[in-house]
Amino acid sequence: RCVRQAKARSATTVIALDSDRKIHGTKGVGRPVMCFAERAAALGFLEVDFIVEIDTEEDMQALVDGLRPDFRIQGSDYLDAPSRFATPKLFVQKSKYSMSTSEVVRRCKLIP
Repeated sequence: RCVRQAKARSATTVIALDSDRKIHGTKGVGRPVMCFAERAAALGFLEVDFIVEIDTEEDMQALVDGLRPDFRIQGSDYLDAPSRFATPKLFVQKSKYSMSTSEVVRRCKLIP
């Protein structure tokens, strides 16, 4: 949903995905659930111009500084989060069917 909304508002769409190492460092053992290649492949059916792997906060800052985007799209779960960048944020509201990876993992653990 985020990608479709971004593509509708822009000529070029760049998606920044966190690296496996970054996700593991943030989320811990067993994460990421899907590796970078799987997450990037899952976006393959969308109209994406570039997919960039982000390993550190410095990588993200360099990407934003280099591209100087007009906006960036984030999910509504980041609505109250402070912004690290001057780039305006556009938010995508969660669908009633949206679910975080953490919630998927939690539900899977409940299956006997």
